[in-house]
Amino acid sequence: MIGDCHGAALVSREGSVDWCTLGRFDADPVFCRILDAAKGGFLEAMPANAFETERRYLERTNILQTTFTTDTGRIALTDFMPLGRKPGAGVHDYVSLNAPFRLVRLVEGLEGTVRLRIGYRPSPEFARRAARLTRTGHGIACPDGPYLHTDLNDHLSVADDLAAGEVHLSAGTRYYLMVSPDPMPAAVSLQDLDRLLAITRAFWEEWSAYCRYDGPYREPVVRSALVLKMLTYAPTGAIVAAPTTSLPEQFGGERNWDYRYCWLRDAAFTLHALARLGYSGEARRFSDFLKRSCRASAPELRIGYGICSETELEEHCLDHLEGYRHSRPVRVGNAAFTQQQLDVHGEVMDWALIYRTLG
Repeated sequence: MIGDCHGAALVSREGSVDWCTLGRFDADPVFCRILDAAKGGFLEAMPANAFETERRYLERTNILQTTFTTDTGRIALTDFMPLGRKPGAGVHDYVSLNAPFRLVRLVEGLEGTVRLRIGYRPSPEFARRAARLTRTGHGIACPDGPYLHTDLNDHLSVADDLAAGEVHLSAGTRYYLMVSPDPMPAAVSLQDLDRLLAITRAFWEEWSAYCRYDGPYREPVVRSALVLKMLTYAPTGAIVAAPTTSLPEQFGGERNWDYRYCWLRDAAFTLHALARLGYSGEARRFSDFLKRSCRASAPELRIGYGICSETELEEHCLDHLEGYRHSRPVRVGNAAFTQQQLDVHGEVMDWALIYRTLG
């Protein structure tokens, strides 16, 4: 998982982005191959020949680096969603955030020469219709977005809804792939993206440095905290239960729910964990979200809300998708918002106690 506290993406071991939402966790995904292996969109960058994979996050960040090793060489793929603090944010303010809603992939040759395969297929309206791709001066355009900006444009062929091609990547050679919801006014340079990478890396390293935990398994604790931070929706302070929809509780079963919303139970537990680690900014933002949400549904208390305090999460099924490992149906929305679950009152009270304890 990579993210920018607005949307998120999932990257496979093979170097394919098979899920991605830009701007909002609950937006229609620009890629959704995890929900349909044939129809769902993707952005892949992987060796054309047999390879072995090693993956890691850059230390104390949510920047993912994948290293591919083949018989002829090695390459590195760096994936991130740019993120930084708003101008004027206070010294300890890591919840007032700016994000340009982009997915950036940087690929670099490390040793020898590797034949790199590129594939790009967006999935408009949850792949309900095929994308109509056209080549631009510096990338691939889709009428309703997204847009692929890349310096590999000359190596890609466009046929209907798929742009694909190959390039030989030698040691020291670098290319980029960047997905954005809107076209860019000018060509992007590697220097521009290196600057975004540096800003994003600094943000995550600084946020991680606030962790006050000093005990066993510190590295997994910090890594878990980074994941929880990625699940926060910066504009409102909401915390989503998951960045995806319809991943099954059991393969082939029907219990496939949309969890891209804020469950008060999950959020209370998440904030309890972050508070214990020393993070109070997320607590303040969530309290603002909670007040707005409770007012919106008063006198009732919902078990969950949309990430902008929406009280109606109407559910419908996408019957044209086969589901993750043939687990149908694929759902958007969550009808559970109408349920009464009395424990949620206790969790909100528990959260109030935590918030008061934090001062």
